[in-house]
Amino acid sequence: MTAVAFAGEARGAKRAKHTTAEQFQGFHQLLSQALPACQEAARLAPDDPSPWGAQISIALGLGWSHEDFRSLWTEIVARDPHHYGAHLAALQYWCAKWRGSQELMFGFAEEAAAAAPPGSLLPVLRLYAAFEHEH
Repeated sequence: MTAVAFAGEARGAKRAKHTTAEQFQGFHQLLSQALPACQEAARLAPDDPSPWGAQISIALGLGWSHEDFRSLWTEIVARDPHHYGAHLAALQYWCAKWRGSQELMFGFAEEAAAAAPPGSLLPVLRLYAAFEHEH
């Protein structure tokens, strides 16, 4: 969603230690404003996983609890259980640099790969997890 993208632009692409307090403030403010827009989009298109998937970035940036993130994830997979973009974004939530741990990240990647239908890209999440582990 555009509001989430604007929040990312306000924060900038540099690591947290190179991001100013003003950038973080704008980032958090814009993410907070993006949430109602995502919720309204989800209400208007109840079968579309996209408004739910856009909330993953909000969950990352605002530090949603694991419980809140799992509730969001339930909504996403109810609409598209093998949505590659959502899985890739969720892997970031579960990695140690954001809101999870190595164990949670690898567990998520393995679970997604094991449930993936033939021809799915989801098994590549194992490689993304290995890359995250090394960096």
